[in-house]
Amino acid sequence: MDDKVFEALLHYMYKDSLPAFMEETTEEATNMARHLLVAADRYAVERLKLMCESKLSKELDVKTVGFTLDLAEWYNCQRLKDCCLKYMARDFERLRDIKRTEGFEQLKKNHPLVVCDILDEVIDKLNQQAVITLPP
Repeated sequence: MDDKVFEALLHYMYKDSLPAFMEETTEEATNMARHLLVAADRYAVERLKLMCESKLSKELDVKTVGFTLDLAEWYNCQRLKDCCLKYMARDFERLRDIKRTEGFEQLKKNHPLVVCDILDEVIDKLNQQAVITLPP
């Protein structure tokens, strides 16, 4: 475990909060949330794991969502997975852009069945739109 991750883990253990820099929307804070999630899973610190999931779900973008969903699959983070799936299915142009990312390629390699989950989410969204647009 990296020294900075260990320091952040200790900060959480003693103060029951994330380090102040993690409140920012920076790449450093997002990367720390990923590493802390792994540490929280390893040491069964559930509340910290949930806090990291929450942080990551708020920082999703086209470039990172594939990596984040891959992480959610590895560490059984259902809430984070759901957020990623909803983000991906929100619009088709976004999904097309996501499919071209390194993170999505990694996701397909590590968790090929999650592509079915993405498809299910897209179908659910299409069904909702169809119900909304049907005439009375």
